[in-house]
Amino acid sequence: MKKIVMLLLLPKLFLACSVDEIPTFSFETLPVANVLSVPDTFVVGEIASIDISYLRPSTCHSFEGIQLEPETTTNINIAVLARLVEGRAPCTDLSNEEVTVPIAFNPLEPGEVTLNFLTGTDAEGQPTFITFNVPVIE
Repeated sequence: MKKIVMLLLLPKLFLACSVDEIPTFSFETLPVANVLSVPDTFVVGEIASIDISYLRPSTCHSFEGIQLEPETTTNINIAVLARLVEGRAPCTDLSNEEVTVPIAFNPLEPGEVTLNFLTGTDAEGQPTFITFNVPVIE
């Protein structure tokens, strides 16, 4: 009798959850809205804090981290990495919600470092940046 009950309930378990209800997630690169603070100089081996802000597009977006793409050790492109979760709850547009996050930066060598903060793309689809050239001392 137990086997018959189990066999009758087993299909119900598989049909209870729709594939549409399973949340999916992906990652998006978001532009930097503002660079709020950059030190005048960096010191080799000392962690410096840089504050930036970005616009959170919707309630389905959450901050995942900072995306650093070094072109060289002294030329670094920086953007915000967000996780987009869909299928769990309806998303609400938040295009005006500005979120501030800190970046911990630890320069490895003396000289000058160029920090390029991604702000979007131009009419030709090329990335645009806010750029800071900061001396690095020992």
